[in-house]
This record gives sequence, C-alpha cells and structure tokens, in this order.
Amino acid sequence: MAQGKRARAAESTAAHVRAAQTAPTPTQHSGPSATVLLSQGRYTGVLLPASAALPRAVEAWRGIAYAQSTGGPNRFRPPVPLEPAAGVHMTADSFGHVCPQNTSRAAARFAEGEDCLNLNVYRQVHWQQPVSSEDANDGAEKKQETTKTKTAKMPVIIYVHGGAFNSGIGTERNMASFVSWADTPVLGINFNYRVGALGFPSCALADQEGCLNLGLRDQQLLFDWVRENAPAFGGDPERVTVMGLSAGAHSIGYHLQSYTADTAPFHAAILESGGSTARATLAPSHPRTEAQWREFLGALHIPYDSLPPEQLFPMLRALPLEVILGASRAVFSRYQDPIRWPFQPVVETASPQASGAILTDLPINSFRHANFLPIPILTGFNTHEGAVFCTPRVSTNDDFVAKFAAMIPAMTQADLAALAALYPDPVTRPRQSPYVDVPRGFGRQWSRYQAAYAHYAYICPVLQTGHFYSNSAPRPLRPAKEADTNVHDKSQQQQQQQQQQQQPPVWVYHYAARARPEFGGTANHGDEAPVVAHDMDAVAAFPGLVRTADAMHSAWVRFIATGDPNPTPSLDPNHTWSATTKTTTTIPHWRRFQSPFTGDTATSPGQLRPKTDDAKGPHPSQIMMFGSGNDERMGDAGGKRPGVPAKVASLTETETQECRYWWERVELSEGMGQRLGNRSRARL
Repeated sequence: MAQGKRARAAESTAAHVRAAQTAPTPTQHSGPSATVLLSQGRYTGVLLPASAALPRAVEAWRGIAYAQSTGGPNRFRPPVPLEPAAGVHMTADSFGHVCPQNTSRAAARFAEGEDCLNLNVYRQVHWQQPVSSEDANDGAEKKQETTKTKTAKMPVIIYVHGGAFNSGIGTERNMASFVSWADTPVLGINFNYRVGALGFPSCALADQEGCLNLGLRDQQLLFDWVRENAPAFGGDPERVTVMGLSAGAHSIGYHLQSYTADTAPFHAAILESGGSTARATLAPSHPRTEAQWREFLGALHIPYDSLPPEQLFPMLRALPLEVILGASRAVFSRYQDPIRWPFQPVVETASPQASGAILTDLPINSFRHANFLPIPILTGFNTHEGAVFCTPRVSTNDDFVAKFAAMIPAMTQADLAALAALYPDPVTRPRQSPYVDVPRGFGRQWSRYQAAYAHYAYICPVLQTGHFYSNSAPRPLRPAKEADTNVHDKSQQQQQQQQQQQQPPVWVYHYAARARPEFGGTANHGDEAPVVAHDMDAVAAFPGLVRTADAMHSAWVRFIATGDPNPTPSLDPNHTWSATTKTTTTIPHWRRFQSPFTGDTATSPGQLRPKTDDAKGPHPSQIMMFGSGNDERMGDAGGKRPGVPAKVASLTETETQECRYWWERVELSEGMGQRLGNRSRARL
C-alpha cells in the first residue's frame, strides 16, 4: 500500500514536471534560488537580479502544483490534493500550464492544459528581519542570551486573478515587482484556477452532481496549501491577505461570506473593482443559466432532454479537451452585448450544507444577516468601469433601456423608467445630462450606458461592501456601571467614534488616472493593476503615474503588513497628518469609509435611510482618490498632465443616489431574480 502511494505521488510529480517544461520562461534570471522543502518535494526556483524594474533581487518559484490534474476522471470534480512526495527534487524555473480559457490572450503566451492548478511564489532575496529572542518569545521569561536572534516571518499576499470567470492567469499581476518594491518584505503568491465551463458548470444537474463553483473550490484549496506551506518560504500563515481584481475580487467577496472566523485561512482582504454583489450571482436553475448550459451541450451535440442525467458528466469527462473548449468558447462569445456571461458562480441550492459548498445563500442575504468575516478590508473602483465592456452602438433611449432589460430581466417597467430618469438622456435632456460627450463614431447614448453599467456591475457593489462593513454590528462594549458617569456624559461623536473602532475597518479608493484615448480618455476597468504592482515596464515612461504607483503600492503593502494602509495606524478617525513614500509623494491620512446610508437588514431588506452628518465632523463617505488629473497614458491625445498622486475625496450626492438605486434592486440579479419584499430570504 505504501509503495503504491509513493508510486502514485512520483507519477503525479513527474507529470507536473513535464507540464512545467512545456511552458515558456519569459522573465530573465541569473541562477537558482534557495531550495525549500515541502511535503510534496524539494523545490529550487530562480533568482531575478536587481534592476531598474526590480530594485531588490527576488527569488521566484514557478509552476508549483497545489493539486492534482483536473483532467481525465478529475474533470468536473472538486480539486484533489497532492499526495506527499518528500524525496522528489523539482526545478521550479518555468511557469506551469494555464487553465483552458474562453479567450485566446493567455493561450498565445502560455501553454494550456488541464494540469493547471499551480502557483508561483516570490520573496526578496534579503528578506530576513532579525527579531530579538525576547520579542520572539512574547510572555516568556527573559533568557540570559538576549543577543540571540531569530528570523521574523513575512506577511503573505495571495493574488486571485480576474477574467470574468472565463479566462485569466495568475501572472496577470506582476508579483515579482510587487514584492521587490515593498519596503516591508512580503511573501507574494499568484496562481491559476479553473475557468469557463470546466470551472463553472452552472446548471441544475451540476448542482445535483456536486460540481458547482469548481474554480472557487480550487481557490480554497490553494488557500489551504498556503496555510500549510507558507512557513517553508518564510511566510507567516497567521498574517495572510488575499487580493483580487474583477472576478478575483468577486471571488474574495464570496469567500468572505463562506468562511467563519474559526475557519478562515486569511486575515485581511483587498478587493479591486469587485465584490460578492457585483453583476449577477444566479441560481443554477435560473432560466438564463439553464439556457446557456443547454447551448453548451448543443454545441457538443449532446441530447440534453433524452440523455439520462447520470450519464451526462461521464460523457463530458470522456470528450477531448479541444471539443469542450470549442463549445465553451462558442457560448461565451454569444453573450457579450449586453454582458450576460455564461459559466459564472451560482448559488448552491440542491445541498447547500454539503461538504465544500461555498455559496449557500444569496450574497445580499449573507450581508443582511451579517454572515461575513469581520476582518480589515481595502476596496475600490475606477472612474469608468464600464467603458471597455459597453458597445458603442447605443444611439437612442430605447437602446439604452433595452440593454438593461436584457441584462436584468426581472426589472419592471417602473424600474426601467426610474433608471432612465436617474441617468438623464443626453439627446432629449442635454442641459441636465453629464453624458453628452462621446468618442468620435460612438452612439450618442454610449457615455450614459457605460456610466450606468459601471455603477451596476462594479462601483456600487464595491461601495455596498463598504456600506455593510461600516454599518456592521460592533462587538459588545464594556458594560457601563451605574457610577460610571463618564459613559453617560459621552458626546454622540465620541460614541460613534468608539463604535467605529470596534467595527471591521474598511477603506475605499477611487482610481482616476485616464488612458485609452479611443474611449475619449477614461480610467478603465483594470487600469490600476500595473500601478498597484509598481510595474515599471508599464509606468516608467510616465512620471506622474510613477508617483501614483509609489502612493498606491506603499498603501497596499502597509495594509498587508499591518491591516491599515496608513503609515502609522491610528484608531482615531479624526486624526489628520501626512507621510512620504519612496519619492517625495505626500499621502494624506486615509480615513475609514462610512456609508452615507443606514438600514438594509434581514428584517428590512432594501430599506435605506440617509445618515445624518455631524456638521463639525468629516463627511462620512470619504475615500482616497489616486491619479486625479493624470492623463499621461493618453499620449498626444492628452495633456501629459501628472495629476495628483493621492488626495481625499468624498462621494457626491449624485453618486450616493445612483448607488441607492442599484442597492435597492440587487436581488434582481441574484438567485431566481425575485424581489425580497419583507421576507428575510429570497426564493432560490
């Protein structure tokens, strides 16, 4: 039996070696890294030398498997952990396979394959930080030899990639750059997970089969792998932050509502342009998900109605990968205008308490019932999140309304009329509409369309996360004694401040640097990615953007290291001061976000009330704006203005009303798309 396990482990390891050898190594290196010992083998990576792009040399381990292949009998099944293989020595110098994609961008640069559940690890070469034995043994008696030192473990940052759950690769975020520029050493990790039909087979039969949300299960297995193996690289498993963009941020939003405080493998989260209430999280039996799955099977020439259900997934496992991919890509291509992407995370309704179930309720229900991790959150959005997704062929009000009627079929005529009034028509109401200007050749409704879609899909879901975190019930305060008159004499402002300190902190940003002159100069979905990573290959030519990168990257690293993006964490929300980063960029104090509304709970779903603001205090909805006025990436179409790297801004009254509209209708894009009314749980 033991020999059989060792043989299987060696065979699995050999397969991962072959997979890694087929992938290119795009980054130059100058030799081997240190060797780390894991339960699955010994791994030697590569050394990335210091350069203009990497101010500190970095060790990188590429293509390390965290699960078995997802092909063959493992296709359309939850990920299978690796077996121990401590005697195997692996050379981790090449990226592994990427998971099969519904777009061709990754396939053009990396080898695709179902043996794709692999990760990459990055750390600074000189990362060790001495800690005195007294500090290292907190609460223990002082030892005689206090000069002895041990090495402090690094905080860990895990990047979860985006890609609409249909594409994407871990290396889309330059974690070598992120780690190299960090003033506080961090252990950086990015990884692949299944996408498209192979990762998100969203239908009622998949619910019964127990294979929904496989890509999310891949992510959770990766988190477990990091918790077990981070110490081998010098990482601290008790200080793990997850960071994601777009679908990666949506994923993290789901995980925040899936784990409990006792089970969570991470301790802080960064969500860039996403959250659990972003876009749509439907039931597997929703008419749209069922229709899209039928189309997928039709493209495979599988008779859905006449085939016995128990034969479906065995048949799918036996098909060649290229056949599966062809059908998946064909269906995905049909739902781009307007955006109604197939193969998405769905609510697990058949057996929500089954082992491995992640989405056991509507995301909005989880928020309203306070079922989310009370950990520090940093989240934010870009100004024009909808620009890259919205077709330019939108010319009339009827076109505008029809897009949302198709995206959200549960919207009533009253909902659509309110939508049209909230975003004034630039043709019939040009004086009242801020959407008159459109790029040359675009329909006259395009600016209006992209703004409304940005709010629906990204901006307002980001702020909704901020709303629920900033309004969450605080931990019980110390009971007041009758003689404790100070408690009764506290001002309302002091009581609010004390309550805020006990809520899970949340900080919100707005990225505003403009690019893409073909869209008229917009801050697009994903534009912040190279700035956050301090990726000099992308930003070095733009001095103002480099200073913005200094500000954003430093704030992200501080948040990872301390749970607070400010240089010196302060519990006082009224504390004001500034600090400097790598250059002489001044960063104002980043205040915790406070929602402009209260309400919207399990007992009063969708019922929001404006908060009253203390005239002497700061605006409750302050955020940090990065790159304001910067248009360097527009080239000759812009003014080559460096802008302001970071400044404090406030949500406008218009923005709060736009988000109130979408927050009150969020359940129309969840479950079966039905209004909650006065019920505490929607029908799934």
